[in-house]
Amino acid sequence: MPIQEGASNIPQQAFQRWNDPRGTPLIAINRDGTLSCQGVRFADGTSQNTASADVVNVRLFGADPTGVADSSAAIVAAIATIPNGGTVFFPIGTYQINETIWIQANNITLAGAGIYGTVLKAGTPSVTPLIQIGTTSSSSLSFGVVLQNLTLLGTIGNTNVAAQKGVYCNNTTNVMFSQVRFNYLGVAVDIDYGFRFSFYDCVISQCGSGDTAGTAAVRIENRTNPSINSEQFLFLDCLWEGDQVLMARQGMALYFGPSVFQGIVTGCKFDYTNSSFPCRVIVLYQSSIIFLQSNIIASGSSAYPPTGSSVISIDGTSSTSSTGITITGNFIEFWTSTLGVYANYAQNVTLSGNVFQGSNSGTAMLVTAYAYSVQSQGSSHTTADTPWTNASSTSGFMGPPVVNSAFSFSNGVVLEGAAPSVASSQVGLGSTTAATASAGAATLPIAPVGFLIINIGGTAYKLPYYAT
Repeated sequence: MPIQEGASNIPQQAFQRWNDPRGTPLIAINRDGTLSCQGVRFADGTSQNTASADVVNVRLFGADPTGVADSSAAIVAAIATIPNGGTVFFPIGTYQINETIWIQANNITLAGAGIYGTVLKAGTPSVTPLIQIGTTSSSSLSFGVVLQNLTLLGTIGNTNVAAQKGVYCNNTTNVMFSQVRFNYLGVAVDIDYGFRFSFYDCVISQCGSGDTAGTAAVRIENRTNPSINSEQFLFLDCLWEGDQVLMARQGMALYFGPSVFQGIVTGCKFDYTNSSFPCRVIVLYQSSIIFLQSNIIASGSSAYPPTGSSVISIDGTSSTSSTGITITGNFIEFWTSTLGVYANYAQNVTLSGNVFQGSNSGTAMLVTAYAYSVQSQGSSHTTADTPWTNASSTSGFMGPPVVNSAFSFSNGVVLEGAAPSVASSQVGLGSTTAATASAGAATLPIAPVGFLIINIGGTAYKLPYYAT
């Protein structure tokens, strides 16, 4: 018969005297009435846990919560006791890591006591990554690793911050980060070959150190097996934030690179206020089926405006484009020297319902002649900003030269006046010649004085009108 809590024949004091002096119970009664002996190894060699062998406390293995001593060996030892999966728990405190913690087993969870309560910090700048997840071979992927309720802290004051990574993932699947804060790291998370990664309520703070893939705060790029897509990446309610004092502690926020398929970024905020060097915020390079939905992107201030080529860059090469990109319902802030969205070597790009907030002298979107099947529907921008610009080019892309043949507007957008501010080529009607009066219409002038753009059934029509 299981031991019952509060039973008259077993006083509560009998259990209290077996408590660890540091506050962790060595003996506990579970909800089902069974008895657990955490951290006790019996003389007959039985397991240290009788009823809850899947949860281990890292402090019982010698981890130092003050952050003074190296806790790497203690963490590795704790993980080794749950080869079939389980949770390594970190009570409130700071734990120094001087060697990479490599997780190759399945279903391992590293759980802290809160996003600001438990800190795993790099002891030296040479520790990179702090945590590695995955196997050594793509033929056998590890799975089910979870990091939650903790902070990964790089070396503060590290002059070579770009070289230090928080987490490196390769040959793994079904990895989740929940309530994890990444701070002072050159690359917070570097995902190589893998599938199904989820980020929930994470904070990427003062990470990234430049405008290249290798210095992005979060880098997702299949480098190990480029012939196979790495698939399914979800970012939900995450925050990327820069530092208005230490501007160098900020770089590209999110990079989706070659052989990356199906990424979803929704409900996130990219609070980038960099003024020390040019920096794109989100880059989609040779990636496919990416959704940016309901985000606040590059929410800077007039004192610290984001700078660089664009806030969102969609790009590729002459042989491999980024394709199937959907950008909808976002607030996109850009400034004088920064484009809102840049599309080059891209196809099947759809923008809808976005709000472009500029500095009254910028350009919301630049589309080059190497991009086609680009559509913008129902987006808005400030009056003095240029809504979009087409960069001219005579080179073809994936076939005959096409200049944004599918760039259209809907939802009752009307352009009118004797001198429309937007040229016909900018609404994807470059192949449509201006209508003129027929020979029999003597009452109309030869050339129209303006045009009316209307949308009927999803197709944009350009209608001339004349002075009478």
